[in-house]
Amino acid sequence: MNTKICKMCNKELPIIEFKSKRLCKSCWGKRKWRIMYKRMIDRCYNPRNRFYFNYNEKGIKVKINPEEFKALFYEQNADKLKHPSIHRIDNKGDYILGNLKFLEWKEHDLLHQKEKENREK
Repeated sequence: MNTKICKMCNKELPIIEFKSKRLCKSCWGKRKWRIMYKRMIDRCYNPRNRFYFNYNEKGIKVKINPEEFKALFYEQNADKLKHPSIHRIDNKGDYILGNLKFLEWKEHDLLHQKEKENREK
């Protein structure tokens, strides 16, 4: 049986127990929300981020703290998604509790394609 060692918990596990190249499913879920939160902050506040102008120029702010984001991540079972993505229900609204939903990345992409088609009509 092929095994790998998780870079976070240092456990040797079967390859099917890995969510990414380096992290097991358990550790991936513990870390993924932090990565998503940091990327959300970067999009809104870091001028070097390639998506900055799509967010900051529109006045979109992050009004959710890391603890709230983490709670929402697990409450909506985003750790069980293969490729979770954060969706603002009101696309013009801020990142705030009540306006956020975790979706599978492909589902999120389809929503944006439909919104773009509706704007073009």
